[in-house]
Order: sequence, then C-alpha cells, then structure tokens
Amino acid sequence: MKHQIAIIVLLVLFKMGYAQELSNENQKLVKTFVLSIKKADINKLKSLVVYPLKRDYPLSDIKNEQEFQSRYSELFDEKLKKIITESDPTKDWSTVGMSGIMLNNGIIWLNSEGKLIAVNYKSTEELNVRDAIVEKDRSSVHKSLSDFAKPAYLLETKRFKLRVDEMKDGQYRYASWSSDKEMTYKPDLVLTNGQRIYDGSGGNHYYHFKNGIYTYEIYVFVIGEKQTSTAELNVYKNKTKIVHEPAITERNVLPFDKSNLLITSKQVGIFKIGEKFPFTQAKALSIDVRKENQIRYTEDGQDEETNFIFTFGDEDLIKVQAHYDYKTNTYTDKIGEILVVSDQFKTEKGVEVGTTIRTFMTKYPDYSLWYTYISGMYVIESKQLKAQFLLEEEDFIGKMNVSGDMTILKKSDFKEGAQIKSIRLF
Repeated sequence: MKHQIAIIVLLVLFKMGYAQELSNENQKLVKTFVLSIKKADINKLKSLVVYPLKRDYPLSDIKNEQEFQSRYSELFDEKLKKIITESDPTKDWSTVGMSGIMLNNGIIWLNSEGKLIAVNYKSTEELNVRDAIVEKDRSSVHKSLSDFAKPAYLLETKRFKLRVDEMKDGQYRYASWSSDKEMTYKPDLVLTNGQRIYDGSGGNHYYHFKNGIYTYEIYVFVIGEKQTSTAELNVYKNKTKIVHEPAITERNVLPFDKSNLLITSKQVGIFKIGEKFPFTQAKALSIDVRKENQIRYTEDGQDEETNFIFTFGDEDLIKVQAHYDYKTNTYTDKIGEILVVSDQFKTEKGVEVGTTIRTFMTKYPDYSLWYTYISGMYVIESKQLKAQFLLEEEDFIGKMNVSGDMTILKKSDFKEGAQIKSIRLF
C-alpha cells in the first residue's frame, strides 16, 4: 500500500511539473477560443489558426482560412464541440512549457497567443474520408506494398521518397525510393516491424526501424518550436548519425540570372577560386552569410578551419573556405575552396546536387569514380570540369580494397539511384 501511495504521489508531482495551471492572461485566450466555438463564429475562428493545420496522413493539411471554413464541420463535430464548450479553463486547460496550452491530455492545443496549432481528434466524417483515400491509395504503390491496413506517413526529401504504412498486426513498414522514382516502382529498401513512438502529448512522434547496425527514424513535427520542416529522416549507424534529411517544403527560388547559377571549373556564380570573398555582391543579391569554425582532421593532425556559409531564406547555398597561405601559415581574404550544397546551381550540362551517378555518366562520358581514404570522400568527376562531385558513404555497396591514396571504383559499387550530395571546387 505504501508503494502504491508513493507511485501516486510521484505521478502527481510529475504532472505538476509537466503541466501548469493557466495564468489569468492565458485563461482569457482560452475563453476567446471556447466562445468562438460556442457561437460557431467561423470568421473569428479561422483567424485564430496557425496554418497549415496538420492532419494525420493521408488526410490533407488545412492550408488556409478558406480550407478551414470549408472543412470546419469535418474538423469540429458535435462531440468535439461539446468537449470544448463544456471545458473549464481553470481545471481542464493547462500550459506545458514552451509547447503551448492544451485541453485535457492534448486533444486541442493553442499557442501562447491563443491560436489553434493542433487538433488530436478525428471526427466520423474525417475517418470516412480517410478510409476512402486508403482504398484509392492501394493502386498508387507497387503491388508488393498493397497489403497495408492504412498509410501512416509520406515523406519526400531531397534524395528520397519515403512511405510508412501501418500493417494489420499494428506494426509499421518502411519503404524507400530514390527521389526520381515513382512509388509504383519496386522500392529500393523495405523495413518491417517498426514502431510509432510519441514524444509528449502534443502529437509529435517518430517511426522507428532497425536494420542490423542501422536505425532509421522518421520524425514528424506537429507542435513545438518553429521548425524549418514538417518532418525529417535520420539514419544512424550504431549510434552515429549518418543521414539527416528534412522534408522538402516550399522553397525560395533564387532571384538571379543564369550566369549567377552556373558551375564551371573554378567558379560558381559570383564565387571564384583565388578571388576575394564577394560579400558586397552577395548582399546586393539578398544572400546572407554566417561564419562557422570547424575542426578538420588530417594526416598532419587537426586544424581549425573557418567557413563562410552563404544562404538565401532558410536554405544553405554554398560553403566557402579561405585560401591557406603555407608560407605565412595563415588564411587569406581570398577563396580557396567552394562547396555547393544547393541544387539550384548547375553545370552547363545540367548536373547539380541530387543528380544521379547514372545521369552524370551520361552527361560526362569521360568520368572517373574513386575513393580516397585520406579525406574519406567518394568522388565522381570529369576531365571537362575541375570539380569533385561528392557521393554519400551510405550509397557505397561494393567491397573496398584500398591500395593507395586513390582507389578506383565502379558504378556497380553504388546503390541504384545514388546521387551527388555536394560539389567541391578548389
């Protein structure tokens, strides 16, 4: 009995630390929201929503006020409206750190401004819509994947198309394609016996899969601090993260002419090897810059490098490193190395970050493919360009037989659909 009392006390203390009573200000915000539901004041409510309002896949997100108004009755049925309108702001609502204000155990979430950020509830109408989408969805995937109970999540990153399905036994299945393939093709990778794990009561969760020493996780952001993406793929080799790819979102198209997007042997747009950093030109093009220091490990030991990362909006475009003067053992104000990390820059033949090995070979038949243990890089390059097109280690499936600084590789040493991850000029 004493042990039971102790457990109850611990649970109460945990809840007290996790969720707190509303302040007078937050009570006012809740009352405004509740009153709008009670009056069915849709014009007021649609201004009290943070868009897009996430809905569980395969239901589509509510993207704007017009969609909210048309789907209001689908979202808020009589049962949910009753829960909200009969709630007591002093008893049923609470604040949870920086996550926001929740009703009961998180069925409804408002942010600190009183705006709706999550509805963790599905009406009968939504469930019927979902079931109709599920049946239609079976014909949109490869026949080997059509035996799912219901689709759980769909994610597209720069290099992959990913699909998670809930199976009839309640476990989850992961399927992956390269980004240039449709899901009607046979998947490149299938993992089974996955789990969905919730992170808090706000709806954030991740799908977890094991594949030998590799762990695959798709994390889905529903609420919390502002994210640059709605979801992300993380792959771990043992405990080391080897892949991190956010979901593709609407991106800012660079407002440059083609000359500023062209990759040549020594130059990428306004960035040229051996010339001074174009900070003024970058600013004129609305390109921002940040400075980062990092440690590089070489055969001679470790060295601290200074990189300048040029960005547009939320997207990193180019990483530039200063030229190192070995006579004075100092970095100069001129460019020594350029690393292109955005697919908005292209060579004259259209090769970019994300181009597959197969396409590169077609565009540049004089290619060479190799690995160097000194820097741990997998490279495909062409004599036509003084540039190295870097590949992902995880895409290498061949057997390594290192016999010198450079080990020659074959196309068959890489996964089908392997892509360029960055482009190095020096």
